[in-house]
Amino acid sequence: MNQKDSQTLIFGCNALGREVAEALISNGVDVQLVDADAEAVEQLQQLGLPARREDALDDRVLRELGLGRRVRQIFCFFQDDADNVFLVLSARDLAAEGRLQIIAVADSLGGVDKLKAAGADKVIDPYETTAHKIHSQITRPLLAELSDALLFSHDDFSVTEVVLTEPSRFIGRQLSDVVHAVEDDVIILGMTDYEMDQTFHFRGKYRDHHLDAGDVLVVIGPHDAVRGFRRWVNQGGGGA
Repeated sequence: MNQKDSQTLIFGCNALGREVAEALISNGVDVQLVDADAEAVEQLQQLGLPARREDALDDRVLRELGLGRRVRQIFCFFQDDADNVFLVLSARDLAAEGRLQIIAVADSLGGVDKLKAAGADKVIDPYETTAHKIHSQITRPLLAELSDALLFSHDDFSVTEVVLTEPSRFIGRQLSDVVHAVEDDVIILGMTDYEMDQTFHFRGKYRDHHLDAGDVLVVIGPHDAVRGFRRWVNQGGGGA
């Protein structure tokens, strides 16, 4: 990558990403659109927008895009809530504290809570919000903060530690096996292996970790779903 870092990154070359990019560019903001979808990137490039094809769920790519350096603001506009949550977690981990504003879009009411818990500063419902309102949230943070408090004040979600115990079917397998098998209403943020150290590891960096009894999975989701996940992940059996 030999292009200069942009101060604002928009992840997701879709209709919403295009609208926000055009609104920001018209206001003089230095913007870069990013997506892994070659066709979507090409369509925006043909419109003259600064779009590039990259895998934004790779920490190496995020560093090369300028996370932790010049980037001061990102928009997480992928179609999948899980991808946006993972991107928010990775970006927050890479950026210096207090130096990155993260604005994310949620595809569901549950996604709003997950994104806020993951570290997003603003969470937007695309069915309620236009590109103009998004720009207002950037330029008028106090009003945006009040709006968030009124619209997204749901407390049914929690971040919870789940200890892997015998006879779990996942003991001896990889963390990625659990990630791929888990239901959509719970997202695995990462894990801690106390035999190695007491450090929490985000799943993106630790997805190939060999799971043992006693490993601790950190998950986010509704209270009932998390309780169900704890029972499910620790069940024995042949398949996931």
